[in-house]
Amino acid sequence: MEIRAFESLTTELFGQLEWFEQEIFERPMTREDLESELSDRPDLLVLVAFEEEKPCGFKVGYRYHSDREYFYSWSGGVVPHARGKGVASALMLHQHRVAKERGYRYVRTQTKNRYRDMLILNLKNGFEITGVYKKLREHEHGIILEKELAE
Repeated sequence: MEIRAFESLTTELFGQLEWFEQEIFERPMTREDLESELSDRPDLLVLVAFEEEKPCGFKVGYRYHSDREYFYSWSGGVVPHARGKGVASALMLHQHRVAKERGYRYVRTQTKNRYRDMLILNLKNGFEITGVYKKLREHEHGIILEKELAE
């Protein structure tokens, strides 16, 4: 497996992220949603995992608001045929290494209870649950997790 890192968004990369959204999520974001969410994000990091030159997973993060200590792991996923092969773990560890190299002290992320595999992966990799939230239009709670990057 090869992981490629991107620090700026191109038309091609937006297309790749849109493809991942369609392949992975039941309610995928559109290109317009992605552009709205990711344009102008400070310290952007997009990781794409490849198996035999075929994209199989991604992870996106950026600086959490104006706080230089927190890197926010915004989204990620693995295409169904590549699950169970360590792709998500490899992407997470790569993201954390880069965040630490960039001077961040913590990684923050959010997930939902229905994404149990992601929740378990985060907990196994040293994240702690620091809070929950509930959006008014949704019927499930979100889970906020944080991890201190090792010295």
